[in-house]
Amino acid sequence: MTLAHGTDRLESARLVLRRIAPDDLPFFTRIHALPEVAQHLYPGGRPRSPEETAAWLQYTLASYEQLAPGGAARLQPAPTT
Repeated sequence: MTLAHGTDRLESARLVLRRIAPDDLPFFTRIHALPEVAQHLYPGGRPRSPEETAAWLQYTLASYEQLAPGGAARLQPAPTT
């Protein structure tokens, strides 16, 4: 999913999409290391090291500046009572 230039967040009652941020590194490090995730993300399905994930995150953040669109992270909105 990509967000248009100038759009940092899309939100509905059930879903929040926002641009990936530097603080997301621990989350992406965990999921990129999982074989069951990596098999769907990378050629050969090899899990990524923390260093490879950090490089990917830096590339993604730089793409926001250079290319305007960028990947989005899905968040679960807080339940309303």
